[in-house]
Amino acid sequence: MDFELVPTTAELIISVIDAVYLYGDQGVEISAVENLLDITTNAAENALKMGVQLEILKYDTAATRFINQSKFTKFLISSDQNQKAAFFRLFLEDYNPYAFFKQRLAILSQVDAAAEQTKVFFSLASHREDIKSTLVNLGQYAKSIESEGAGLYKISGFEPGNLSNYSEMEHLVSSIENAKLHVIDYLGDNVVSFLRDTDCIQNFAESVIHLKSHGNDLRAVIVFSANAIETFLTKIADMASVNIVGADGVNAKVERLKNDGKINKKYYNISKYIGHVRNAADHGLDSEISDEWRISSETAHNYMKVALSFAKHYYESFSGEYTV
Repeated sequence: MDFELVPTTAELIISVIDAVYLYGDQGVEISAVENLLDITTNAAENALKMGVQLEILKYDTAATRFINQSKFTKFLISSDQNQKAAFFRLFLEDYNPYAFFKQRLAILSQVDAAAEQTKVFFSLASHREDIKSTLVNLGQYAKSIESEGAGLYKISGFEPGNLSNYSEMEHLVSSIENAKLHVIDYLGDNVVSFLRDTDCIQNFAESVIHLKSHGNDLRAVIVFSANAIETFLTKIADMASVNIVGADGVNAKVERLKNDGKINKKYYNISKYIGHVRNAADHGLDSEISDEWRISSETAHNYMKVALSFAKHYYESFSGEYTV
C-alpha cells in the first residue's frame, strides 16, 4: 500500500464513511458525498482518502465510486460514542504511519519530532504540521493518545521503561496497542526497525496480553512468543543469506543458521530451549510420555522473557554486542 496522509479529522472521516455506507454495495461518487454532508470537495476528498488509507473504504477506479469494505463499519457509525472511538481505534492502530507516529511519540515525548520522523520515514507529501494535526486529532478521538496541555501529548495508559520490570507488566498492559508499545520499548529502535515488516511485534504483544489475563490458556503465551521467534529467525536467515526453505519450526531454522556459522553456541542453546518448550506446548500428545505436557505459570512467564531477550540480544550480536 502507498501511504498518503492528508489533513482531515476523525469526525469527517466517520461522516463520509456513514455516507458511503448509506449507498450500499454500489458505492457512491464524491459529489454525492459532498451534497449529502454539505461539505466542500476538498474536505470530502481528504476524508474519503483517509477512509481508504484506514482500509475501511475502497475506491473503484473504473466506476469512480467509493465503496465500504469492512464488516465493522456498522459499529463505527453507531450513535454510541465510546463504541465509535473503540472501533475507530482498531482501524487506526493498524495504519502504519499512525503506529509509527505513536511509537516515536512514546519514545521521544515530542509531537513535532514524531510527526517529522513519520513524514520522512513514509515519504509523505503533506506538510509536517498537517501530519501532526491530523494524527493527533485521530489519536485523541480514538482515545489512543491524550493531551497533557501546553502542546504536550502522551500515549494513553503507557509509561516507557516498565517492561524491564516484568513483575509489574501484568498490571500495566491493558490493550494490544499498549502491549505493542511495551514490547517496542524493550526491544529498542534497531530491533524494531529490523522487524518492522513482519508480524513479530504483534505476536509478542499477543503473548503479553495472554500473560496478563491468561486464565486457563497458558499455552497461548508460549505459542505466540514462539511464533514471534520463528518469524524473527526467518528474518535473520534472510539477512544472513541462509537458506531455510523447508526448515519448519524454531529448531529446524536454528540448525540451518548453526550449519552456516551464523549463530554461536550460547545463543544456539538458548534457542533450543525456546524450540523444545514450544514443541511441548503446541504438539499435543507426546509419544515418549503418552500424554500432553502441562504448562506451568512459571514456565509461561519465563518463556516470554527468554524469547524477548533472545531476539534482542541475538540480533545485536551481528553488530558485535554479545549479551545473555
